[in-house]
Amino acid sequence: MLKTEQPLPQTSASVKRPERIAWLVLLTAFTVFCMIGVATGSWAYRWWTQPTPGVVEVTVHQKLFVQQLPAGKIQPMVFQGGVLSTDDRLIVSPEAPPGPAATLRFGTASTALWAGTNLRVGQLHRQWHPSVSNIAQFELESGQLLIELEDSDEQFTVGIGGNLGGSPVILTSPGRYRIRVLDVESPTTAEVERVFAPGLEVATERGLALIGANQVAPGERLIEADNRPQPKRNRWNLVSDGNFQQLIDVLYSKANANQLTWGLSSNPTVVGAADTGGPVPTQACTDPIGRTGCEEPYLRLVRRGGNTKGYVTAVKQQINADVTSYRWVRLQADIKIVYQSLSKAGESGTECPLMIEITYSNTQAANIHKDYCYWAFEHPNQNGVIANYPYIATTQIPENSWYPVDIELKQDLGQLVKIESISFQANGHDYESHVRDVELFGEGLVEVPKP
Repeated sequence: MLKTEQPLPQTSASVKRPERIAWLVLLTAFTVFCMIGVATGSWAYRWWTQPTPGVVEVTVHQKLFVQQLPAGKIQPMVFQGGVLSTDDRLIVSPEAPPGPAATLRFGTASTALWAGTNLRVGQLHRQWHPSVSNIAQFELESGQLLIELEDSDEQFTVGIGGNLGGSPVILTSPGRYRIRVLDVESPTTAEVERVFAPGLEVATERGLALIGANQVAPGERLIEADNRPQPKRNRWNLVSDGNFQQLIDVLYSKANANQLTWGLSSNPTVVGAADTGGPVPTQACTDPIGRTGCEEPYLRLVRRGGNTKGYVTAVKQQINADVTSYRWVRLQADIKIVYQSLSKAGESGTECPLMIEITYSNTQAANIHKDYCYWAFEHPNQNGVIANYPYIATTQIPENSWYPVDIELKQDLGQLVKIESISFQANGHDYESHVRDVELFGEGLVEVPKP
């Protein structure tokens, strides 16, 4: 029998040749090596070129009121300036004078601290990716910070401690900002701002601030009080009830007289024989009971009845505002002098039918007052005079017409650091003067003093 020859078995096409497998292994290894090299090189470059760990340098401006609490210690010590480390605290006494008590320099940031500030130093390293920087370099527990960031791509992060907590405040560079903890005991919280306490305020002069999902753009401020953000423009009202509506509500038994922000006073020098007068809020309404169709309210400082002895009728409000961080502080009001029985205003303002008295502090002293005296009538049978004292500014205005008052106090008073109170008063024998639309406000943020 003939045998058939079987064909030789063919090599499967799926079986790879050994040299190809070797080349694949080599190329894979080379690729991994390159990736490791690039990553290592990049890390080494960043490590070599990154800024050195930040140093906090402190310049103390009010040497008797600034203390340092070193990390791990329980007893603070008077601080004359120098360098702070992580977890150190800088504490400014609430009794410190108005204005910056100390200035910190960290990287491109200059930060000024006011009275009542408690600031802890946090993580001092700088982030490579500012967009993910959420580790606070500092933590503010109380008080007020004014922060200036120079031109750079860094971010500045401030955590909020104390009883507030919440999201940290992230500040972009360049920019100028103010961060303030509102508290009834804080010397940087004005009387009118205490309705927001406890709370946090972040104001942006230029730059962009971030608080969680909220942005604070230039010219804006954000107040976080009662667990809700309240965006506002950068205009800080320092007087309450400027339209005297509270006085009217009290007059109509719609408000408690004990809650009035304006203190009523009729303080006699010598009591006259006729009417003693008094501050009277006036508002004519179509329906006085329903309080509808009402005209704009105003305050009457009035004493009529043929009096021949001097008498003072006034309202006064406590302001207690540190104004050193504002670029401008402006007083505005509309005034009218309807009648005055004496000519002009008197040698010392004792016959002034309408006087605005500002009690304030400057860099040298406290409880100083500046009087803005306005008069309208000059009677032909009287030899009236006006004051020439430097603390009295006397101005004649038209009779029985509304006259706008607009005074920039930081320029007019000089070295102004705090406004203590404001008073509207009428002096003399008989008089009737009106006041409406009172505004006292701060605008803009000053530059941070350089260390």
